[in-house]
Amino acid sequence: MQLKETYENWFMPLKNIKYDEPKWLVCGYLKVIVILLGQQGGYTKLPCFLCDWDSRTDKDHWIKKHWPSRTQFLPVAKNIKYVKLVESDKILF
Repeated sequence: MQLKETYENWFMPLKNIKYDEPKWLVCGYLKVIVILLGQQGGYTKLPCFLCDWDSRTDKDHWIKKHWPSRTQFLPVAKNIKYVKLVESDKILF
């Protein structure tokens, strides 16, 4: 049986292994990182988990070099759909 990579399917295993206690580092590709940080999938306005890069401002893409860092991961704000499962500083590429 193969499960889809969704927030719900990542929540239960992390809860069962009690990830919150040892705070291990997590290594994954971008789709997994987005899920673990509770972000909305698909084409979104703010897809970056590191900064507030706006994917819909075409005029700024090649001009603006420094985008503000993403500091909060609050649900219902800036394409965040769920409570994050892991801390941002515990993620490796």
